[in-house]
This record gives sequence, C-alpha cells and structure tokens, in this order.
Amino acid sequence: MLGGCIVCGASGRRCASRRLHTVEQLQAVTMEILCHHFQQEDQRQISTLALRSLLDEVCVTPKPGLVDRVNSGSHKDMDIFTFTASASALSPYLSRCVALGQQTKELSPDETFARLRRTGIQAEQDMFQATGELTPTKVPFLPWALSAVQLADFGTPNSPVGTSPRFSICAHR
Repeated sequence: MLGGCIVCGASGRRCASRRLHTVEQLQAVTMEILCHHFQQEDQRQISTLALRSLLDEVCVTPKPGLVDRVNSGSHKDMDIFTFTASASALSPYLSRCVALGQQTKELSPDETFARLRRTGIQAEQDMFQATGELTPTKVPFLPWALSAVQLADFGTPNSPVGTSPRFSICAHR
C-alpha cells in the first residue's frame, strides 16, 4: 500500500509521527525487503546467464558428434532448433533451482538434492513436450541446476565461497 507503514501496513505518516515502531523493528523489516529483492534479482540474473550459456554452447561450431549450428552430429533426431526449444523449456526451472538453493540453505545436501530431483523431473517433462520427446539439453541441465543451487549460497556471511556442504552433492551424484 502506497504510503503504508512497512511494519504494520497502517498509515505510514501516523506510525512515524507517533513513533509506534522501534528502530529495530524498522531495520528488521527493511532487511527483509532488501533480502527479498536481492534474492529475486539473483534468481533472474543466474537463470538468465545459465540459459544464455546453453544457447551459446549449441552455437559453438564445429563440435564433432554434438549438435551445433551446421549439423546434428551423432544425434540424427536433433538439430539446433530442438536444442533451443529444449533450452527455452528449461528456462523457468533454472530460476526455480536458484530459488530452491535459497530456500534450502539449512537442509542437508541429500534433502536439497531430493527437492532438486523433483524440479528436474518436472523440467524434463516440459522439455519432452517442447521437443517431441527429445532431451537435447538434459545432460547440461544437471550441472547448471547444481550450480544454481550452490550459487544461491554465495554472498552470505556464514558461507564463504566454496565451503558450503552442498558441494558434496556433486561428489555423491
């Protein structure tokens, strides 16, 4: 609500003039607002970069045996168009992987991976639908999904880069 108090939603002017909320309350709510904004921005940026890397990868030519701009390699049923359709179908799931990483920071790697697996199964179903049962981007999706979950830990004071126990997900799968 425009002009509303960020703590209780009542008239901001009324709450401010009467000092109805403590500085600590205001700081806590402000921190929640900022964290929410930056979590959404991280989801957008990381998923955009992941999608772009998938699309850039298929454009690298030549790639003997793999789909590229000029041939299908050993995949006679795939081409650059099925690859881009598949990558486009995965786009919302890349963002979900970042969100999943943000939401499961306190869970064990096994619990996080179980949730990631469910997201991956949903992504695969959408990929099948977009490509007529082909999975050209299935192989690169898992590393990107794991990376997106891990990137959600970056920038937190209690989790220096590379020290998260979630790195063990990659070693165990």
